[in-house]
Amino acid sequence: MPILFTAIEIPELIQASIMELRPKSIGIKGLTDCHITLHYIGKVNNNEANLIQTSLLKVKTKSYSQSINGVGVFNRVKAPHILWAGVNKCEELLNLHESVGQCLQEIGLKLESRQYRPHITVARIKKTNKDLVESYINKYSDFNTGFYVRSFSLFSSERTKAGSVYTKLHSYDF
Repeated sequence: MPILFTAIEIPELIQASIMELRPKSIGIKGLTDCHITLHYIGKVNNNEANLIQTSLLKVKTKSYSQSINGVGVFNRVKAPHILWAGVNKCEELLNLHESVGQCLQEIGLKLESRQYRPHITVARIKKTNKDLVESYINKYSDFNTGFYVRSFSLFSSERTKAGSVYTKLHSYDF
């Protein structure tokens, strides 16, 4: 059973600049491609995967400019574990997130209940080192880039010892 999610792909040039943010002195797990997750779907059977793929054809939105600003970390106080680049919550991104979610709900999928926090994962930290994390955040707080969003994709995720491997199943242009 595949694990699915929808996401905005990050252009290669922007991915390269984001990967330069990866700290060299913190134990990190490897990452493959950068993306902005729209909705995590989870494990589905092949029939559900086909239904999802077809349903997403109904997403209606327009191209827009997406800015990426600053860096941060999840669980900063207790045990920092994911470093991220900040994604501007612009109206167009939120509309895309909502439209994808509506299509998924229409076919009976239950969406995550937690608040949408768009980000780009830069690194997953193996061992917590709060001083290095704080130094990292201060060093890259002014990181700023952007790109034009013209599509989103449906991905399958496979967990391996080296980290997750993502396979694009379908791209939806707008």
